[in-house]
Amino acid sequence: MTLQLDRLTKTYRDGTQALRGISLLIQPGEIIVLLGPSGCGKSTLLRLIAGLDVPTSGQVYLGTRDITYTPAERRDMGMVFQNYALFPHMSVAENIGFGLRVRGITRAERQQRVEAMLEKLQLIPLADRRPDQLSGGQQQRVALGRALAINPSVLLLDEPLTALDAQLRESLRSELRRTLEQFRTTSIYVTHDQTEAMSLGDRVVVLRNGLIEQVGTPRALYQRPASAFVARFIGSANRIGGVLRLTATGPSAETALGPVTLAAAPAGAADGALIDVFVRPEDVTVVPAAGAALLAAIVQVEFLGDRLRLQVRTTTGATITASVAAHTMISTNLVGLCIRQAIALPTAGE
Repeated sequence: MTLQLDRLTKTYRDGTQALRGISLLIQPGEIIVLLGPSGCGKSTLLRLIAGLDVPTSGQVYLGTRDITYTPAERRDMGMVFQNYALFPHMSVAENIGFGLRVRGITRAERQQRVEAMLEKLQLIPLADRRPDQLSGGQQQRVALGRALAINPSVLLLDEPLTALDAQLRESLRSELRRTLEQFRTTSIYVTHDQTEAMSLGDRVVVLRNGLIEQVGTPRALYQRPASAFVARFIGSANRIGGVLRLTATGPSAETALGPVTLAAAPAGAADGALIDVFVRPEDVTVVPAAGAALLAAIVQVEFLGDRLRLQVRTTTGATITASVAAHTMISTNLVGLCIRQAIALPTAGE
C-alpha cells in the first residue's frame, strides 16, 4: 500500500515553520530514510505520519484513504522508538503480543502470531526473559517484533540506534537491514547519521529547514548531489571554485587544483560558466612529488585505522583534504596530488 504526503506544512504557535510543503510518494515495501541535521523537520514529519500530531495544512494518504486526521491507534502503523520503550515487567513474548492484545485479538490467534514472530526473529529461546536480561540487539528485535506483530501497513522507526555505542550501532544496523528486507513492510526510518541512511535506505530523503533538499538512492545522492548542502552532508567534500569547460572528451573544470575531470556538467550550464567543484577526499590521490603536475605541502596527518586523512595546501593556494589507504608511505612534507574526478554544481554563493 502506498503512502503519500501531499504538501504537508507544520507551523507551531510560536511561529516556527517546522515543515514547509513536503510532498513524497512512498511505494509498498520501500525502506525510506529521513535524513538531516537537528531541527530540519524529520521528527516532525514522522509524527505527522504516525498521527501523533496534525499538520497545519496538507494531507497524508495511506493507499486511497485520507488519514490526515485519523487517530494514531487507527492508522495501522507500527512504531519503534529511540529507546525501544519495552515494558520492563513483561516478558519478550508478552511485549511482542501487547499490540495484539490492545486490538482485541483472541488469545489463540495472539499466541499463534507471537510464536511466529519469535521464530522469524530468532527469539524463541528468549521468550520468557525480561527486557533487562537482553542485549541491545535482542531488545531491538523485540521492539521490531512488537511493531511488526500487528502486520502494520507502515513501520516507523525513530532513531532507534542513536543511544548505542559505535560498535554496537554498526552491528545492529546490519541486523536491522536484514530484518526489514525479510518482512518487506513499508518502512520510514529517521536518523541524522549519514552512514545509517546510506546503509539502510532504498531511498534517502534529505531534509533541510523544513524542505526536501533531494530524494534518491544512496548512490545517487553521493555521486550526483543536487546542491552544495547535499554534497557536504552526504559524505565529505572539498569545495573550490572553477570554470566549466565542455569538450569532445567530456566536461572538465579549470580550478586552483588545475584541470579537473567532472563526473557530469551541471544541467544547462554553458562552456565558461562559473561553477562550484566538489572533490571527495577519496578522489584525491597522493603521488611522488617528482614530475607531479600539482604539488602540495602536508599540513596535518590523521590516522583513522584503515585510512589516513591528510590536510594539504597546494602551491596554488588551495587547502584540501585527502583520504588515502593507511599503508600509504608519506616520507616527505611535499607530495604530488592527482584528482581522479569531481562533482560540479552551479555556483550557489553559500
